[in-house]
Amino acid sequence: MIDLDFMVSIINYCKRRFGAEPLRPGKRSKASMVLCHKSSDRWYGIFLKEGAFLLRCSPEHIEILKDLPGFSPALYLDKSRWITVSMDGSADEEMVRLLLLDAFRISDDPDKSELHLLDELEEEKPGAWLDRYAERDEPAQVTFTEVYKDVPLGTPSAERTPAASHDGGRGFIDAGVKEERGGSRKIIDESIKEERGGTAIPETLRKLRAVYIPSYEFGGFRGNNLEFYLQARIAADYEDDHEWDGSFVRFRPVYRNMSLEQLRGYFSWRTKFRRNQGVETAPKRNISFIRVHVFEILCGAGVTPEEGFEQLEGIRNIYRDIDSEFSEQVAEWMHDYVIYYHLKDHVSEELFPELETDRCLAILAGSREAESYEEYFNAVDRLAAYQMNRSAFFNKNRETAAEAIKRVVAEFSKEFMEKDGRTLTDLCFGVRHGEKSAELFDRAIFYDWRSPGRRGAKYERKYLGSSHVSLNDWAGETFTVDDIRSYARRQDGRWKVVCPYEFEKPSKILGYIVRETDRQLRLRLDQKHPLKQGSYGEGITEPVKAALDGYFADLEEAARPHIDIDMSALAAIRRDAAVTRDSLIIDEEDEFDEAEAENVDEAKDKNVPAPAGSAEAPDAADSGFPEPAERAEDVGGADAGPEIFLLKALLDGRPYEDYFREKHLRLSITADKVNEIMMEVIGDTVIEFDGEKPELVEDYEEDVREWLDDNE
Repeated sequence: MIDLDFMVSIINYCKRRFGAEPLRPGKRSKASMVLCHKSSDRWYGIFLKEGAFLLRCSPEHIEILKDLPGFSPALYLDKSRWITVSMDGSADEEMVRLLLLDAFRISDDPDKSELHLLDELEEEKPGAWLDRYAERDEPAQVTFTEVYKDVPLGTPSAERTPAASHDGGRGFIDAGVKEERGGSRKIIDESIKEERGGTAIPETLRKLRAVYIPSYEFGGFRGNNLEFYLQARIAADYEDDHEWDGSFVRFRPVYRNMSLEQLRGYFSWRTKFRRNQGVETAPKRNISFIRVHVFEILCGAGVTPEEGFEQLEGIRNIYRDIDSEFSEQVAEWMHDYVIYYHLKDHVSEELFPELETDRCLAILAGSREAESYEEYFNAVDRLAAYQMNRSAFFNKNRETAAEAIKRVVAEFSKEFMEKDGRTLTDLCFGVRHGEKSAELFDRAIFYDWRSPGRRGAKYERKYLGSSHVSLNDWAGETFTVDDIRSYARRQDGRWKVVCPYEFEKPSKILGYIVRETDRQLRLRLDQKHPLKQGSYGEGITEPVKAALDGYFADLEEAARPHIDIDMSALAAIRRDAAVTRDSLIIDEEDEFDEAEAENVDEAKDKNVPAPAGSAEAPDAADSGFPEPAERAEDVGGADAGPEIFLLKALLDGRPYEDYFREKHLRLSITADKVNEIMMEVIGDTVIEFDGEKPELVEDYEEDVREWLDDNE
């Protein structure tokens, strides 16, 4: 079964490293795609239709590779020049990448050797040959000058000899260290001294060089990464002052590629660089040294995550002018470093350029609220194929247009959700290819020491004393980047990108919706230059029209003046008014009584008739005023309150107007007080007004009579 992620990863790697687009051969060919060298036109990779990958390979490598998982003898081609790589993901991906580099070199010039390349290095700009032949991690070739003399096991104090200074490319296997069958080796004497000058090997470097990871156990280069990680931890705080002016060049440099002289030269340089990090200590020729130091930081050796980030940032800034390509690579690793070590405070648009697009997608999806109409306008403008900023009409009506488009997008999302369970954002930018893998620290020497599925824990205990992290401590870890994007561990320990949307290019569907909104807004706002009807059909035109109808109806409703009355506050207002009224009536009655008394006294002195109703007033017939048929006090009694009086007058059909006029009372207020009392007694109002005339509700007459009888 073909692992599509594995296949796509190989193709993308070739595009990125070699600028090679896969070619499609004729229909009758057994190949589905081929990788072709641009200069020589030679094929160096063939994807077969049956699900295998043929890779051009050096003859000396084929004998080793054909017995490893995922590799087998070549199909259809020369088995001494080609190897078959299974596409089911069983082959080690990092090894396949390095074999691709070798295949690319062979396709350019089969006779070109690494030794020739190193000879040219003196005449070329450092790193120029790497641009042509990409990265390599092969050991330097060494010529034997004497016959190797084996040292018997158990022989102590064996001195290092010129014949024993080579270990097939490792560069630092001492005499007394013998490669045994199965790949294991044994340290015979730890007091071995360096041949030149007789200087003793520092204890830290002796421990570092004693680390050995069998390549067969981890599929080759992953074992190299584990070995580097363990050595970096051992030498995390080591300092040296060894004077060395040699050369060391590798694209993926590790400690195992260095001789003892080079090791001491590296740690001496690192000591100076840590103390005075700057351009003056940055290696311009031996740039491999700074790569080793960067790999140490990525592995967390000798630094906290915060310190490591600051150092990576400093290195990136130093090499902007010295080596811009390396500076950009460090920036990519800084992006991964923030994710791996959960440095949320260092998430920035410089390292995460996808933040801007994610913010726009979150606003369109509604998971993030736009801070202003301008932010919403810019978000839609970035995501839609129809550019709103190019329209003079939109620029004059930005706020109205942004709000209208927001309403239209919500209408379409609602419609799509009801039909097939997807919103407009899902339709335009939804992930179509399932889970997306993420590869952290690409092209770096890095050991995932926090992976829950790592197999190197036993070597951590062997060389470092203990395993740093429990196998389950980081299982299921997730790092959230923004509102919609995060990185999470898969069950196999690798990383995946969790994001419901994938922005590749502006959406045509969203562009059609925005253009139709633009067209209809111009018609509604009497724009002199209308747009023509698009060819996208009624499926877009009608929903846009319905959404704009609702939007403009809401605008008209909002423009009308509204008076809000709090009905719950009426009772309190009435009570306060009654208190105020009673106090005013009392004051007026007092003033009236005093004035009336003065008028009576004055009338006596002047023989003027006293006011009607006074103690000294003459009869009504004498005063010229008609005598009422019945006085108001006689209806309810002289001491009856206005409420009792009004109820009895209405029950008996007697007049009440003069009473309220003489008492300076308002009939409506008294009727309201009666209704309030009756609400507590019988649960309903008993007086209603027919125009300005109060009437007693006929159904409650008996209830009112009983209440009056009980309260007399």
